[in-house]
Amino acid sequence: MDVKKTLYQVLQAPRNAASDIIKACYESRLGELGAAATPEANSQRAILREAFEILSDPARRRQYEEKLREEARRALSRSGEEEARVRPANARPSAAETSSPVIWIVAAVILVLAGIGGTVAHNDHKRKVEAQRVEAERRAEDVRLRELEAKRKDTDSQYRREVIDWAKDRVDSDRQDAAWRRQEYERERRRQQMRAEDDQARREQSYAEQRQLQQERQAEYERQRQDQENLRRSQMQLEREKRQLQELERTRPRNF
Repeated sequence: MDVKKTLYQVLQAPRNAASDIIKACYESRLGELGAAATPEANSQRAILREAFEILSDPARRRQYEEKLREEARRALSRSGEEEARVRPANARPSAAETSSPVIWIVAAVILVLAGIGGTVAHNDHKRKVEAQRVEAERRAEDVRLRELEAKRKDTDSQYRREVIDWAKDRVDSDRQDAAWRRQEYERERRRQQMRAEDDQARREQSYAEQRQLQQERQAEYERQRQDQENLRRSQMQLEREKRQLQELERTRPRNF
């Protein structure tokens, strides 16, 4: 009759294995299957996955441990009942049973040999588990390094995109600043041109006012000069008339 394997035997892990050992054994068993796509391999992967899910969950693992202990108790009780049915209670002890010291010695030797073999097997299993754990850690480290490399590449790509976006924003900002400076320069040039035109208009108006004032002064001067000339002519005319009167007065005969 085939003996049903436990989940620990399926994963080739000890009963007291920690979660990381369980995971390492699971990954090692998957690695042994490789990339095969046969029905047997797929069925084996499903069994391994179910075993790993149960043993990696503390609550489900405790339930499974209780189930294993219950099955062991039932097996022991069934084996005791079968032994009682095979051997009647009133049967005489055999010769082998009468030589109990020899049996105990042989049993002790067998137990010692079994213990040594179990120790060797346990140590060998521990070495295998440790090798599997180291291999699993190496694979996990390779995966981590690949993820870090992918993240670094993503970070570099993101950094390059950010640099390009920053450069574009900087160029756009410089263009906007240049356009604003051109507008400010044009407005300042127009203001200066308007001020220059206003100054030119004020200077021309001032020159016109000065010319008008000068013309008025010149006209006033000409008027005064003409008045003086007229006055001088009037005085000269009066002097001539006065001399003529004097001359007439001298030449007029005197009446005595």
